[in-house]
Amino acid sequence: MEDKRGDNILVQNIIFITLIVIFIAMLLLFVGRSASGESQIEEWYSKKIALMIEAGKPGMKIEFNAEDLFDVAEENNWDKRSVVLINDTNVFVKTHSKGGYNYGFFNDVDVSVNIDGDKLILEIQ
Repeated sequence: MEDKRGDNILVQNIIFITLIVIFIAMLLLFVGRSASGESQIEEWYSKKIALMIEAGKPGMKIEFNAEDLFDVAEENNWDKRSVVLINDTNVFVKTHSKGGYNYGFFNDVDVSVNIDGDKLILEIQ
């Protein structure tokens, strides 16, 4: 009768190495995306917009330049109109088909988002 312990160790090592390679690949993808600056821009604008809404009052119109945000979206072939979404009390900024950054605010107001060239216009109602 043959001893199969050597075969089990080989299979276990192959599975272990495969899992390590998958983990490293995922880690490199995450680091690459973070290093590109896209996630920082999404986070920064999401927080900035939420803070503006918090400070705003009904009837206010807030207009600011978001050229760098729209440039990142354009590089990723992402529509400008889909970059900033505001639902209930959350601001969601997304510059590509995957991911994005979500940040909440406490004001109970309705906010509409409009785009004029490189300007982002928030109308608080």
